[in-house]
Amino acid sequence: MNDTEPTQPLDRRPELPARRRDAARHLLHPLQLRGSMALSPLPCLRNAVLAGFQAAITAEIALPLFHLSPWSHLIGFASLGALVALFGRFALFEQVLERGAATAIVSALAWAICVASEAFRHHPTPERPFPVDTELPLGDRVNAAARSTAAAGIAVFVSCAFAVDHPA
Repeated sequence: MNDTEPTQPLDRRPELPARRRDAARHLLHPLQLRGSMALSPLPCLRNAVLAGFQAAITAEIALPLFHLSPWSHLIGFASLGALVALFGRFALFEQVLERGAATAIVSALAWAICVASEAFRHHPTPERPFPVDTELPLGDRVNAAARSTAAAGIAVFVSCAFAVDHPA
């Protein structure tokens, strides 16, 4: 027996309060790291590509329309809505309803929490105005979008090369 193994069985060891150092030691243990990096094979590449294609088509139709609408300032929320296409992935039309209902319920809860806590929000005053966001030139925005697109493409190709379930 070496000095890293416990001298008592786990069920007889005294219970000590957890420390950050102990948690870090546990999370950084080689077996834990290997287990968290283990990859499972992709069950069906065609279905995974189809799910991404569905979300991409939804985004390509909805986001330009939102950008050109009077509500272009809500485009970030519209992009989250485009991810709903992933709800239908590998699902039966009742599972989609369940997932949609769960999303609606949590959205209503989030709205209620925001309304209830609005009184604690700081509002701009003439003495303390909020900073104004500056609009970046189109070239800078296109450059940032191109970098994000390239990074997403690299993630997709790497995930395919390693046969993982999801690019994340």
